Amino acid sequence: MASLGEPVRLERDINRAIELLDKLQRTGEVPPQKLQALQRVLQSEFCNAVREVYEHVYETVDINSSPEVRANATAKATVAAFAASEGHSHPRVVELPKTEEGLGFNIMGGKEQNSPIYISRIIPGGIADRHGGLKRGDQLLSVNGVSVEGEHHEKAVELLKAAQGTVKLVVRYTPKVLEEMESRFEKMRMRYVAAYLLSTLAGNENPEAKEIKKILESVGIEADDTRMEKVISELKGKNVNEVIASGYGKLASMPAGGAVAVASSAGAGSGGAAAPAAGHAALPNLLATRRPDTDIFGKKAFFIKCILMCLFSRFVSRVARTMSSQVRQNFHQDCEAAINRQINLELYASYVYLSMGYFFDRDDQALHNFAKFFRNQSHEEREHAEKLMKLQNQRGGRIFLQDIRKPERDEWGSGVEALECALQLEKSVNQSLLDLHKLCSDHNDPHMCDFIETHYLDEQVKSIKELADWVTNLRRMGAPKDGMAEYLFDKHTLGKESS
Repeated sequence: MASLGEPVRLERDINRAIELLDKLQRTGEVPPQKLQALQRVLQSEFCNAVREVYEHVYETVDINSSPEVRANATAKATVAAFAASEGHSHPRVVELPKTEEGLGFNIMGGKEQNSPIYISRIIPGGIADRHGGLKRGDQLLSVNGVSVEGEHHEKAVELLKAAQGTVKLVVRYTPKVLEEMESRFEKMRMRYVAAYLLSTLAGNENPEAKEIKKILESVGIEADDTRMEKVISELKGKNVNEVIASGYGKLASMPAGGAVAVASSAGAGSGGAAAPAAGHAALPNLLATRRPDTDIFGKKAFFIKCILMCLFSRFVSRVARTMSSQVRQNFHQDCEAAINRQINLELYASYVYLSMGYFFDRDDQALHNFAKFFRNQSHEEREHAEKLMKLQNQRGGRIFLQDIRKPERDEWGSGVEALECALQLEKSVNQSLLDLHKLCSDHNDPHMCDFIETHYLDEQVKSIKELADWVTNLRRMGAPKDGMAEYLFDKHTLGKESS
């Protein structure tokens, strides 16, 4: 058996097992069919992939460290090996040479886009294509032993750029998730184009990002600034019909009379923005080409829905101006929009705490006062959101609820790790409240400033201090390595809090 300082190598053991199976077959004491079947499994590419994943995951942990860390390494490697045995989507190790030519593939996704990092394209004739081990749709799990799960896109790019000689990737083939992610990005692109179109129809020849963002926020859509800027740069200088065609111009296999026909109907007009009448005349063309291809029509219909949604928003805003609230006074629309964003953030915080609460309620955690504390926090954050909703109505504003982002993780590790996450969450909420306070101050709204100070900021400062103290004390007692520290903290400190 290899010593603790040596790397884990299972290949020799597997080869030895194959040799022993040969000897057993020659003795005739065991039915040869079963031995041959086992031998084929041990010699298969699938078994080799499982072995590589086990070794690679095991190597990512310092084997010279404590017995607890070594046990954790074994557990991680075993879980990876079991995952590898599940079949099509098992983790694989792919090693590529790093040359001046590059690696020959593109990646997309990342934490900032609320998605895993994926191989989005294999460049034809490139290193990855010639090697053949990597597939479009592979989820990138680690680069040279450094995990990129839950990381920003930029980190994965930096790790790939920093690799010297060769780069070792752990990937898992999950093409359906990539398809869903690309579909989500394409739908978002259509929304940007729809908002751009609305601005163009209003007579703005070159809409800026700020105006596009305001249109989207008015219907509860949060824009990704980087992607929005890219779409706007693509649409600069196009007339109304060309913008409409861009809304679904990327759709492959568009039937005759589809996007091409719409684009060609622009007539002799060139450059700049077409007259609004011409733009409105072009809109029915979107519906004029329904074909049996339901997928294509579905995407066109989604684009139309985006346009109509933005049009409806404009209509509602005009009606709101003519039928304004009787109680509205000294309430700037920027403050109104910022309150809606804060409501969404408070609901997201409630969502995160709810996830934490029921994580520690599980039988393998059994930290019931941790669970109770986080559930109480969830309830408190929801109350904060409702308090802002009530304020919005009192000031004559309008509530626009948006999609609530899912928590960034489902497993919260140890109690101290969850408290550290809670601390960062509270600081993020506090910073958002400070930004809201500054915005209200800039717009000379003393009532709103006083409301935020009285009902939120003082409470946030106390909560941040309390969480920081708890994290410090738990670390001082040896958490998370010492499980007794968290057990006692749960029973005594949090027990008193909940009593």
